[in-house]
Amino acid sequence: MQNKIEKSSIPDYLLYGFAIASVGGPLALVMLNFFNTSYIAGSSAYSIYTVLIGILLFVAPLAIWYRYSKHIVSSGGLYTFVKRTFGERAAKVQGWTWLFSYFLYLPYTVIYISHELLPVIFPNITYYLPLISIALAFIIIALMLTFRKTLYLIAATAVLQLLIILGILFYALSRGIVYSASSSASLASLTTGSLATSLLFICASLPLFLGGEVKEGSRSVRKALVVSFVIASIFFLIGSIALLSFNSQRISSEFPGLLALKGSMGNSFAYFVAVAVLISLIDLVIIEFIAITRVSYAMLGLNLSKTWAIISVLFILVTMIGIAYPSKFYNYSIIASLAALFASQLIVFVAYPFFAKKKNELKFSDILITFVSCILMLYGLYTLIVQFI
Repeated sequence: MQNKIEKSSIPDYLLYGFAIASVGGPLALVMLNFFNTSYIAGSSAYSIYTVLIGILLFVAPLAIWYRYSKHIVSSGGLYTFVKRTFGERAAKVQGWTWLFSYFLYLPYTVIYISHELLPVIFPNITYYLPLISIALAFIIIALMLTFRKTLYLIAATAVLQLLIILGILFYALSRGIVYSASSSASLASLTTGSLATSLLFICASLPLFLGGEVKEGSRSVRKALVVSFVIASIFFLIGSIALLSFNSQRISSEFPGLLALKGSMGNSFAYFVAVAVLISLIDLVIIEFIAITRVSYAMLGLNLSKTWAIISVLFILVTMIGIAYPSKFYNYSIIASLAALFASQLIVFVAYPFFAKKKNELKFSDILITFVSCILMLYGLYTLIVQFI
């Protein structure tokens, strides 16, 4: 385990693997979210439009992170962006809000994997779910001890996810992809579907937190942001097209992609893909654990080993609390976590025009991307408030 941030310790190819895996995990985005967020009942064609529009909308937040990164690269990531714009006090508000969000992500995702997704794949393991939750938490903590090897693992599984999506696409092409272009979808449905799809990419900022450790600093981080988003977007789109060719109806399930594959590519391959999805989610937990240690280093001056120890203990304790009431814990935690995440990003986006003005670089495009980015975050907060009420 590292004790301090070391410049040039991460080569670009590992940064790219980290970045691709951090965008929700391309395979998980398709298999878990497409039928729930992107699909509009009555039109498989329009569900593809929601993906395309959602991708285009997210160019705005990406552009803000990219433009910040021309001037700032550090382990503090978003926290440092706000600090350089509004000062330490506002940055601490943003940083603590972000830390709260991503810390909650660790235990609730472990519980989501063990109590929601695993029983769909392996129905006979219900009795062991609490033990599996704790085991997963310890595995993640252990992997944090071998930082460089874990980055190789994350990069390898990122490539595996892309290969699986390509395999699904080629199979769909061999059958012939046909879907209806007619639609009864309303403009409101198209808009909300697009906004919901765009928010799926919110974790794309995570590579920023390795900015203090990559060889070429700003250049490497900016390239990783763009390359990972382009790749994740393309594979989300082609994966969505492939799944629609198997099932053009909305699927109500915790694991909709699994059901779509089972009816077309067979149980064995579908379950293989499902396990790969779980691995991609574990990767994302590790990535966020890494980001937490970097923000703690930048904001609080804690060395990485001490942060690892503190977060590990809290991670285990909160996971143990969560498994007592898994459904309630997951439902409340994800709302709190996402609300904090959208709020923390909103602070970053509101700060950006002021930052650009300080640099004498403020243009109309900066106002435009700020407006779109803020609308996305406010929409996310609105949907959470509606769910909570």
